[in-house]
Amino acid sequence: MTKISIAAAQTIPIKGNITENIKRHEKLINYAAEKEVDILLFPELSLTGYEMGLASDLAMSFFDERIHPLMNLSRNHKMVIIAGAPVRIDKRLYIGAFILNPDGSLSLYMKHHLHPGEEKVFQPGHLNPMIYSGSDKASLAICADLTNPDHAADAARNESTLYLAGAFITPEGYSKDTNLLKKYARKYSMGVALANLGSESGGMMSAGKSAIWSDAGEKVAGLDGLGEGLVIAKKINGRWSGKSMIIQ
Repeated sequence: MTKISIAAAQTIPIKGNITENIKRHEKLINYAAEKEVDILLFPELSLTGYEMGLASDLAMSFFDERIHPLMNLSRNHKMVIIAGAPVRIDKRLYIGAFILNPDGSLSLYMKHHLHPGEEKVFQPGHLNPMIYSGSDKASLAICADLTNPDHAADAARNESTLYLAGAFITPEGYSKDTNLLKKYARKYSMGVALANLGSESGGMMSAGKSAIWSDAGEKVAGLDGLGEGLVIAKKINGRWSGKSMIIQ
């Protein structure tokens, strides 16, 4: 029997407060562990909020000690955890996603494609590590990455079975972006997860509605709107099932 359980966390970040946001991540991680989740995806810049004006001051390093509590939870729960933050490497600032692995290792994905205006603060990145869990192989995307068809095509060329998008998508962009994700799922036979912010951040409103689609492009589970919660999907011998929950 082959099986995997993935989850998209929808979070409400406290502006610029990494310490408190890590505590909120811990709460959702522990909920996910109770549901035996293998891979847990958080939204874009989940550890800080989408705060362009604060990004330089809040930037984390690759081996930042503040991420250690989440690394410990990854080991303890045998769960891959993906959390977003601004990351400074060689004096350059990137929109990054920390990948915390159950064996204690740490890797970093960098957002490749920037939205207009983000280039004033961030550099486009290049790091693109793969994620492995059982017989599944996952590729990451951060927000604008998913709007570039070549990004998903590269994931398929890398034989990914999962495409995981951490994002901050507004109500105006939600329909277009999720239609793309469903298209990628069908075209490349990849399970697709969207973890979106669950509230306003950086002066803009999020659409929420985090969701997961099967490798046939069918919606497995999703949240109806804003708020903090989890969307969980399991694939057992190719069959998908899912559920979602708001967590107070």
